[in-house]
Amino acid sequence: MFNKKRIMIVMLIGLSLAIITGCGTKFTVNDYPTFYNPSLSSVAVLPFENKTSRKGAGMAVASHLAVALTANGTYKVTGPVRLKQILEDKGMPALQQNNYKAVAEELANLDKYQAFIAGSVLSESFVNAPLEYYEDYDFYYDDYPSSYYPYWYYPYWYYPYYSEFTGEAYVSVYVAMVGIPEGTELHTATMEAGSDVGGAYPSLKRYAIQMALDNLSEKIVSDFAIVPVRITVHPDKAIRTANSFEQGIWHYTQTFSSDQESIYVVLCLPESAAMNKFKLTITPRGNPSNIISSKDFTWEAGKPCQSIKFSPKQIAAYNGPGKYSVQFHARGKVVMSRNFRIK
Repeated sequence: MFNKKRIMIVMLIGLSLAIITGCGTKFTVNDYPTFYNPSLSSVAVLPFENKTSRKGAGMAVASHLAVALTANGTYKVTGPVRLKQILEDKGMPALQQNNYKAVAEELANLDKYQAFIAGSVLSESFVNAPLEYYEDYDFYYDDYPSSYYPYWYYPYWYYPYYSEFTGEAYVSVYVAMVGIPEGTELHTATMEAGSDVGGAYPSLKRYAIQMALDNLSEKIVSDFAIVPVRITVHPDKAIRTANSFEQGIWHYTQTFSSDQESIYVVLCLPESAAMNKFKLTITPRGNPSNIISSKDFTWEAGKPCQSIKFSPKQIAAYNGPGKYSVQFHARGKVVMSRNFRIK
């Protein structure tokens, strides 16, 4: 009996620790493309080169992508149909899609784009097949006793019958973001997407292809534009206070003296936080509205841990020794904090 109780206690402690260590603080940041530059604000989407047998595949991919990018809002977007009209109105020649340098030079004359998106539809497919099946339920047997049928065999027409179609669409592309006027590739990717849907024929084919194009556009947007993402951090490791950094090691502490010049708030965040703007505020503990000191900063790419410096001496001079908190703000909200003391 003792052993069973002991085992149960150990299991409960282990479960509690798993829950505690597994929990984290979640908040939203903007995931920026690695090539992103704030000066890149307006882009044109060219019809993609079609390397498949399906007519209009290049224009279909480009049009879907232009709509998805417009909805995303990172860039001001001109889609392929509108771009063609603009070029015709200006009396400009048709763009040579496979010559990025020539395209960049032509679009530079419009003086409204910083980049364009082009690419190739590498492959596409659609397969549909009918699904026919029977389902039998026990309640169908209740109408007649089994002896009603010869050899106790129920005829197939007695079971409910279902028939529908399923369709699978697939598309793969090469896509590039190209700078203007240089014509250099800022970012490239090969992507694929598909869909597997069921429904009524003959509208199934169009629906499946549309879904595949939508899924593909979403993947391209997530790689080529700014998208919001939820990240999870553990506050006990994501925000800490230290008094020095020596030989590559932070000396963490939560107690500082009023004559110290430096308190370092050490933050560790995932790479998706890069280029996001955050804020740190120092307040008396339990009084978050009384901001004694604050600093705005932008998270640098390629640095998993970074530090922001405050002055315990200045804090104590303003508000005296005591208990304090440092709050980390993301998108205008406090998402985590760390307590410390100045004596």
